[in-house]
Amino acid sequence: MHACTLVLHKRHEATGLFANAITESYGHREAISDKRDNPYETQDQEEKIFIRYLLLLGVGMLCAAQPYKEQYRPQYHFSPEKNWLNDPNGMVYHKGIYHLYFQYNPTGTRWGNMSWGHASSIDLLHWTQHPIAIEYRKDASGVAEEYIFSGTVVVDTNNTSGFGTAANPPLIAIYTSAYAQDLSLPSGKTVSNGQQSQSIAYSLDDGLTWTTYDSQNPVIHLPPSQYLSADTTNNFRDPTVFWHNGRQHWVMVLALPNVHKLLIYTSSDLKNWTNVSEFGPVNAISGQWECPGIFPLPVNGDTNNVKWVAQIGLNPGGPNIGSGTQYIVGSFDGITFKADSDSVYEAIGKPEGSVVIEDFESSTWEAINWTATGGFIGKGPVPGGDAGNNLLDTFFDGDFLTGTISSPAFEINEAFINFRLGGGYHPHNPLTYGTADDRECALNLKVGGKVVRTATGQNDGTLTWQGWDVTSFIGQIAVIEVVDFATGGWGHIILDEIIFSDSLAQEQKANWVDLGPDYYAAATFNGLPEYERIAVGWANNWVYGEDIPTDSWRSSMSIMRKYSLATIDSKVSLLQTPYSMAPLEHSPTLYAQSWATLPGPKLNIPVTGKSLDVALTFQIVPQHPITSTVSTTTSETKTSATTLTTVPTGYPCNRDNCLRAFIREGKYPDNGFCKTFTAASATAGFPSYAQACGKAPTQASRMSSACSCLHPTSTSSTGPEPTSVLGDSTIRFLVRSSNDGSQGTVIGYDASTRRVFVDRTNSGDISFSSLFPGIYYANLEPDEQGKVTLRVLLDWSSVEVFGGRGESVITAQIFPSDVNQWIIEGGAEASGVIAQPNEDDYERGEEETSEARAWDKYVDI
Repeated sequence: MHACTLVLHKRHEATGLFANAITESYGHREAISDKRDNPYETQDQEEKIFIRYLLLLGVGMLCAAQPYKEQYRPQYHFSPEKNWLNDPNGMVYHKGIYHLYFQYNPTGTRWGNMSWGHASSIDLLHWTQHPIAIEYRKDASGVAEEYIFSGTVVVDTNNTSGFGTAANPPLIAIYTSAYAQDLSLPSGKTVSNGQQSQSIAYSLDDGLTWTTYDSQNPVIHLPPSQYLSADTTNNFRDPTVFWHNGRQHWVMVLALPNVHKLLIYTSSDLKNWTNVSEFGPVNAISGQWECPGIFPLPVNGDTNNVKWVAQIGLNPGGPNIGSGTQYIVGSFDGITFKADSDSVYEAIGKPEGSVVIEDFESSTWEAINWTATGGFIGKGPVPGGDAGNNLLDTFFDGDFLTGTISSPAFEINEAFINFRLGGGYHPHNPLTYGTADDRECALNLKVGGKVVRTATGQNDGTLTWQGWDVTSFIGQIAVIEVVDFATGGWGHIILDEIIFSDSLAQEQKANWVDLGPDYYAAATFNGLPEYERIAVGWANNWVYGEDIPTDSWRSSMSIMRKYSLATIDSKVSLLQTPYSMAPLEHSPTLYAQSWATLPGPKLNIPVTGKSLDVALTFQIVPQHPITSTVSTTTSETKTSATTLTTVPTGYPCNRDNCLRAFIREGKYPDNGFCKTFTAASATAGFPSYAQACGKAPTQASRMSSACSCLHPTSTSSTGPEPTSVLGDSTIRFLVRSSNDGSQGTVIGYDASTRRVFVDRTNSGDISFSSLFPGIYYANLEPDEQGKVTLRVLLDWSSVEVFGGRGESVITAQIFPSDVNQWIIEGGAEASGVIAQPNEDDYERGEEETSEARAWDKYVDI
C-alpha cells in the first residue's frame, strides 16, 4: 500500500504584535507570535505519508527599506542589501542581540576589497544591516594596502584587554590582516605583499563601531619559526577565539591552510599570544584548511559527558565539488586538541577483493574492445599507469583532440564501480551533452543510453580514487564512456584501473557537516551558554560562487542551525536542526488530503509556494513477508537452495539485503550457496554478499541469479530484480516544479541504498556554470521503527534538507524560473512505499512549537 497525507497552509495577513524598539541605534522590534492549536493532533495514525507541516514563508531581510523581492532573493535567510558576501565572521550574542559580521566587498558583486559587513537580529530570522564594521584600508592614492579577512568577536567581560572598563567591557574583534603591499606599519612592524597576520580591534558601543589596535597590530606577526616560508606566511589565517573556563585564559585556533594544520594559541589579555600546540593533518586534506573552530558539546545531552568538536573548512576537496566543511570529535584541555580514534580515518584506497573491469594494459582500443570516435580513432592506451604499464590519457600532443572512447557493454554486478581519475575539471552538463555546445571532459556511466553517473578531474595530473554507487543498477547493462570535448587548459582526462567493488574507494574520508555543495566556512556564536551552539555557513561554493545569476547582490547565509552531539551506531556524531522558526507568522490550513493509495506514480498538488518549511515522515518496507532463495551458477552446474530469512523492517527486498540476512543469521555455509565460488571466504562476519561469496570468475552468472524475495508459499528459485532507475524503493518530492515536472528540484529517498538526495540538474538556471548541476547524497538509516524523517527548508534560491534527527544534511542553491508546483512521485511500484505520521518532530529552539505556520508578510522592524 502507498498511502499519503498532505497538509499545506494558506497565506494571510500578519496578525502578530510588535513591541517597542529595543535600542534607537538598531531599531529592532520584537515579534510576538500568535499561538494556535496544532491542527494535526487528530490525524489518523494509519495515514502513511504524513507532511507534518508545510510553511509558506516570506520574511524579507530588512535592509535600508528595500523590498527584497528580486527573483532569487532569499526571504528568511540573510543576504546583503547589495554587493558580495562570503564567510560569516565574528558571530556574537550580546545584550539580547545577535550580531553577524561577514566577509563583504563594499564595491562590487564579486570577491575583492574584503571588509567586515555587519547585521543584527533579535531572533536570527529578521535582520537589520548596518554600516561596514571594519573596512579595508587604502593608501593615499586609493590603492588597497590591507584587507580584513575572517575572524572572531568576543565579549571581554573582565576587561582583560584594558580597552574598556569594568562598567563597560569592550567587544574585541580578532581578524586576519591580509596585506596587499610591502608596508612599514605604525606599530613599527614590517609586512610584505601577500603576508597574512592576526590583528585586533575593539568596540565600546556594543559592536556598532570599531577602533583598530594600530599601535601594536598585528598582534601575531608571523607563524611559528618552523613554518616560516613564503607559502605559510601568505596562508596563515581565520582566527577563532574563545574563553576557556577551566584554564582561565583565551584560546585562539588558526589555520595553516596548505600544511593542513590548526595552530592553537593562548593569551591572558587578547594582545599577547603564545603558540602552545597544533593539530593535523587528518581526514580530508585535498584542499586548503580554512575557517577552523573548536567548541564543546555534551553527548546525548549529558553535561557529564562533554566532547569537543573541531570544525574545519576545506577548499577545494569538499564532499562533492569545491568547498566543504568537515568535523572531528575529540577532547580539549585548554592546550591540546586530541581526536577520538573513531573520528579519524585512514585513506581507503582500493577495496580488498575488487575485480578489474579494465586496466588498459594494451596499446590499442581494439585490443580491449573499446571504441573511439573523433580524434581518438587510431590511438590507444599510453605508458604511465600507476597500477601497471599503461593508462588512458586523451592528451595526445596537446588538448586540441576531441571525441569519445567507450567500453564494451557489461552487466553491473557489484554495488560500486571505482576508478583512478585525473585531468581537467570540465564536468558533464546534461543540457549540452551530445550537442555542438558540449565542452565536457568527463567519465560517464550510461544505462539504457542515458548518463546516470559522471565524474571529472580536478585540474590535476595526479590519479586519485573516485567511484560511483551503482546499487540501483545491479543486473542492468551499462557502458563506460570517456568524453573529451574540452580544448582549452586541462582539456584532457586521465583514467586507469576501473574496478567492481563492494565499497567505495576514496583517497580521503571525513565526517562532513553538510553533504551538499553549498555550506562552507561554518562558524558558531560566542556569548551563548557554554553548551549551546548555534552555527551558520556561507551558502555558496567557490567553484561557481561569483557567477550565480543574481543582480545587485551575491550570496546568502544558510539557515541558523543548532548543533548537538548524539551517539549513532555507537559513534558520537554531529546533529544539526534548524533554529527556532517561531518568530514568523502563521496561518490556518490551505490544503489537506489523505490517500489510501496514491492515484498514480505522479501526483500534482494543487498548491504553489516559493518559500516552504516541510516536515515529511514516511516508511519504505516490503509489502509482504520475505523469503529468500539463493541460487548459484557455474559453467558446469547449477545448484539451488531455498531458505527462509527476514530482511529487517525498513529495508528493501533486494539481492544485497537478502544475502546480508543469510550471513547475519549464520545460515551459510551449510546451505552451500558459496561453495562453488570461494569456500575459504565464506566465514561468519562478512558484511556483504560480495565478500561472503568471494570474487570467482563466474561472478556475473552468480550475481544475476543470486537472491530473490518471495511470498512464503513460493518455492521458485529466482525472481526478477527491479530495473527502474528509481526502483520500487524510491520516493521523490519535486519542489519549484513546472506542471509537467520537466523543471524542478528533486528531494528524495532511496531505500535500496538508504540515502537521501537532492537533484538540482533540472532545477532552473544552471547555465552560468557547468559545475553547478548535480545530485547530492547523504546516508540516512531509518529509525528503529523503519521510519524516515526529512525536514525541508525551501527559500527563493536554496533548499536545505535535514534527515533523521539531523545527522544527514544537504544544502544546495537553486535558481528556478517562476514555477511553483509541488509534485510527489513514487517509484516504479508504489506498493513499495508506506509512510506514517511524524510523532517525533525535530528538536527546535525553546520558543518554537510544533504548530503549523505560514508567513508572507514583510515585517518592518
